[in-house]
Amino acid sequence: MLWEDSDNKDFTIFAKGKQIKVHKHIIAVYSPVFAGMFKSGMKEAKNGKVEIPNYSFEVVEIIVKLCYDLDIPGNLIFDHRIELFKFVDQYLMDSIKEIIENYLIKKLSVINVCLLSNCSIAHEAENLKSHCSDLITKCLKDGTAVNDLEILEKDFKLKIFDNAFCFLA
Repeated sequence: MLWEDSDNKDFTIFAKGKQIKVHKHIIAVYSPVFAGMFKSGMKEAKNGKVEIPNYSFEVVEIIVKLCYDLDIPGNLIFDHRIELFKFVDQYLMDSIKEIIENYLIKKLSVINVCLLSNCSIAHEAENLKSHCSDLITKCLKDGTAVNDLEILEKDFKLKIFDNAFCFLA
C-alpha cells in the first residue's frame, strides 16, 4: 500500500508539533494549493516541509489519509468534522470535500443537523445542505424535536419552515 511506503515519501507536513510524511505527487493530485506550492519553488518546496498551524494534527492526518484512499475513522469528534471542511476549502480539495460530505450525511441526526446545516452553508456543501434540509423538514412535520434550531442560518431556517408548513397557507 502506498501509504505504508515510507521510503519514497518526499515531503513532510507538520501540525501541532507532529509530522506526517507524504508523497508530493499524491498530495498535489488532490490540492491545487499544494501543487502550486511544489511547482513555484516556495521555501516549503525547497525545504521539503510545511507547517499547518491552524488545524489539529488529527484533522491533517485524516485529510492526508483520505488522499491515500483510507477511511475516515468512525470515532471522529464533532469539532474535527467541522475542521475537515475548513481544511478542504482552504486547500481547494474538492474530491476530498465530497468524501467528507458523504461521511457527514451518514452521521446526520436530530442532535447535529443544525450545526451541520450551518457548516454546509458556510462551506457550500450542497448535498449535505439538502440532506439537512430534508431531515429538519421531516422532523418538523412529524413533531420530532431537533436540537439547536435557534442557531440555524436565518434564510435557511425560513425556507425550511416555509417548506414544512406550506400546507397551512
